[in-house]
Amino acid sequence: MFFRGEWYEGLYPRAGATPRDLDELRAFEAEMQRWSRWRDGRGRRAFDLPRSRGSDADEVRALDSLSMAASPGRARLEVGAAALARRIRLP
Repeated sequence: MFFRGEWYEGLYPRAGATPRDLDELRAFEAEMQRWSRWRDGRGRRAFDLPRSRGSDADEVRALDSLSMAASPGRARLEVGAAALARRIRLP
């Protein structure tokens, strides 16, 4: 990612991140890893391509009914636009 005149590896510019930002990022990454490893009772991934190969388990389908604000762990996972916006001062 190109941020404030420099290139940074990954999709999150850690330069200037607060300890809280980094804690939230770690929590977010852990949640994404959990879903990446998750399999349903038939061994299917939660998310796959084509979509028909992905799980239709209740845990996965329930995610479709949630907004980002109501997503699991939202209170501790503020990484994203709000956290980035705290650090980027766009004209």
